[in-house]
Amino acid sequence: MVASLVPFLLAALAVEGDARCPSKEQLRAALAKHGALAPRDRHTVSVREGRSDVVLTLTDEAGQRLGTRALPAGSSCEALAEAAAVVVSAWEAELDAKPSTLELAPPPPAPVREPLRVEVDLGAGVSAARVAAPGFSLGVRVSRGERGLLLGATVLVPFPRSEPLGAGTIDWMRPVGALGAGYRWRLGPVGLDGQLGVGLVLIIASGHGFTSDQQRLGVQPATVAVVRARWAEGGLRPFVGLATAFFLLPQVLEITGVSQARGLTRAELSAVLGISWGG
Repeated sequence: MVASLVPFLLAALAVEGDARCPSKEQLRAALAKHGALAPRDRHTVSVREGRSDVVLTLTDEAGQRLGTRALPAGSSCEALAEAAAVVVSAWEAELDAKPSTLELAPPPPAPVREPLRVEVDLGAGVSAARVAAPGFSLGVRVSRGERGLLLGATVLVPFPRSEPLGAGTIDWMRPVGALGAGYRWRLGPVGLDGQLGVGLVLIIASGHGFTSDQQRLGVQPATVAVVRARWAEGGLRPFVGLATAFFLLPQVLEITGVSQARGLTRAELSAVLGISWGG
């Protein structure tokens, strides 16, 4: 009976270790004698000698420890093997009694996306294009949070400038609007925005002191670059910004019938101080 159980147990339990009392062979024989239950997965029994005890360990196929027990080494080798076999049999019976269930891991939480934020800003400042003039700005920006991509619209409206030309003067102004995209950073309580857009500039010019005073309108393509530093906390948030408008085509003021003309600058720099809200 013992001989017939040994191959079955060896297929189910691997016995290893460096103990001499009990030896691996003695433990195998004791396990076969007690008819230890066959585990559902291949387990390994390790028996090793300590200073005054024998340490018994059961591990699974992945090397995870299922149980450990120290047996006092004062008994005979056969008695220690019998005691070890009883312990292993109890471990295997306990493991076999546990139901085998398949549990699905909970799905990972969906990434939290911040809602879209719409921010409006209004500012006033000065615009420089050979002749300085006051002006104002209006901006709308859409973003998610305080860091990442943003979409925006910017309108810059410098007030009219006057320049002498021939026998009279020319009043001119160049409001510009652009749609663009950019990026937003957050450095503590301070937010930084950078944006580049394309749009149109409306050129408005009128003459005074000429034989026939007239007003003319023109529309040309333009690009606008905006950099802002703003307070990023609270309701109304102050900001300071720099905006540069680049005009893609030459702009020339001239008097009809007279060979006198004046070209306007191809860029205009605006410094703005204002308030933003929303978001």
